[in-house]
Amino acid sequence: MKQKNKLRYLSIIITILLICLIIYKLKYFENINNFENENENENENENGKIAFLFLTYSNLKRPDIWNRFFDDKNSNKFTIYNHAKESDKVTDILIKDKHIPEHINTCWKCLNLVEANLLMMKQALQDPLNQKFILISDSCI
Repeated sequence: MKQKNKLRYLSIIITILLICLIIYKLKYFENINNFENENENENENENGKIAFLFLTYSNLKRPDIWNRFFDDKNSNKFTIYNHAKESDKVTDILIKDKHIPEHINTCWKCLNLVEANLLMMKQALQDPLNQKFILISDSCI
């Protein structure tokens, strides 16, 4: 049974790495196309943003730290996306209105956690200014 769990975790990790590689490649080729059209999009690199993708159970464990990190002065430098298991229980101001439209039921150590991250990534890729993507759980600092 332990071997089966190890293989399952390994397959989840490999899946996540492959997803990251695909996203990197997509962004790489998109950047090449943008580079070719440099005269049309001179300010694109200056206005690039970081997409923070929060996968949470409900609220953040340390909202005080995150609120300080995301001060309003730099709001044009990042975007926040959230997929909460219990979105109706979210009260944190930072992520309360940042839920992605699509939602799936998730469980601990399940493959559907990868699917939830993919849904957030899909949403974040719709904003052409998002150039970097960070996956975060509710307990990350």
